[in-house]
Amino acid sequence: MNRFPMNKSPYVALLLAFAVVCPFAQAQTIRLAPSHSNGVYAIGEQVIWNVTVEGGDPNTVAGSHYKVSLGGGKILAQGDLDLSKGVAQIVYNADQAVSYLAEVTATIDGKLTKSYGGAVAAPDRVTPSMPRPADFDAFWASKIAELRAVAPDPVVERGDSGVQGVVYETVTLANVGGARIHAQIAYPENGKHLPAEITLQWAGVYALPKTNVTNLARQGWFAVDVMAHDLPLNMPADFYVNAGNTTLKNYPAFGKDDRNTSYFLKMVLGDVRVADYVRTRPEWDGKTLVALGTSQGGFQTIALAGLYPQITEAMALVPACCDQTATLVGRGPCWPNWLGRQTDTNASALKEACRYYDSVNFAAKIHVPTLVGIGLIDVTSTPTGDLAMANQLAGPKEVVLLPLSNHHGDGNTQAAYNVRLNEWLNAIKAGRQPDVRGAN
Repeated sequence: MNRFPMNKSPYVALLLAFAVVCPFAQAQTIRLAPSHSNGVYAIGEQVIWNVTVEGGDPNTVAGSHYKVSLGGGKILAQGDLDLSKGVAQIVYNADQAVSYLAEVTATIDGKLTKSYGGAVAAPDRVTPSMPRPADFDAFWASKIAELRAVAPDPVVERGDSGVQGVVYETVTLANVGGARIHAQIAYPENGKHLPAEITLQWAGVYALPKTNVTNLARQGWFAVDVMAHDLPLNMPADFYVNAGNTTLKNYPAFGKDDRNTSYFLKMVLGDVRVADYVRTRPEWDGKTLVALGTSQGGFQTIALAGLYPQITEAMALVPACCDQTATLVGRGPCWPNWLGRQTDTNASALKEACRYYDSVNFAAKIHVPTLVGIGLIDVTSTPTGDLAMANQLAGPKEVVLLPLSNHHGDGNTQAAYNVRLNEWLNAIKAGRQPDVRGAN
């Protein structure tokens, strides 16, 4: 059997016990498992998903139907699936370097259920759907210059960390257009020469708990956590619910058809400003500056590492905004799927604007060690897009393929990535280079 050459590739498939992927908590479920436990296949090889009905009489499962798609995009095969014996197979010949998504829908106890199986062919050969814009670097250089023309105006307030021996602060900084950046900081009391870590936030509108930074501070980090929006950090929950339903409702679509007005412009520039600020702090060790995040935070991590050479390591789990033009070639979209959100907007302008906020185009500028976690049944940050991004990384990289993980890692299916994340952080904090498994 042709296996992925793990000893030569940056792609590391760390396997977990199978977890049910059906989203409904019930006794009877359907599971899909790729015949290769790591989900990796060669081009030209048959991808086989073993489908099993678990719990109860399989004859009570009604209306079973399957489809295979390009990671949630173009449907490649579909049909009815006989699950009367409790087992079946879905087979598709992998003919290109992409991720494949198998989906089984069925009615169980009167409820429509969906279960997924993932696979990828030749993960190290997945490429972006469009080339990098010729003026990508010039555009971002001009925007960073605009940011640095604005005085940072840091406003720092000391607060109660709730942890003995840990200092807690909040800071706001000036952004372009009169906006403010909000972040929280924690570090060991009397700490000096500390490695710095910047956490960037996933999508949504929510408060930032102090533990995001205090837990890392207890371990010896100068820890920073950045709010993705121009909002205070710790208001009551209703405040964020109201903002998410009103002023920030559908914020990813704000200004999306112009690279100069995209909502993500100030978000990315805010991350750059925070990195600048960290480097002014006397507690910092003057050398270690780590960026990490999940989903939207993974996008920000890749963007910051691509724009900011002083970042020393980057860690991104299920990064968003990868290969935003994927739908133009039939692949499944990656959040926020700007092209799929269009209504009356100019499609041509949108196609051009979104490329300046595409993780694949920042990745080519990253030369530092980078850890990436990719779920093969993730229909939010699609694995083809994430792989296209990872393959653009110019430095040492470790890609942890999570064969059974959706976007949120239900059933602890992202544990393998988290193990590696902690191992990387522990090594960096100790002043060592992380052990980049599988790096070229």
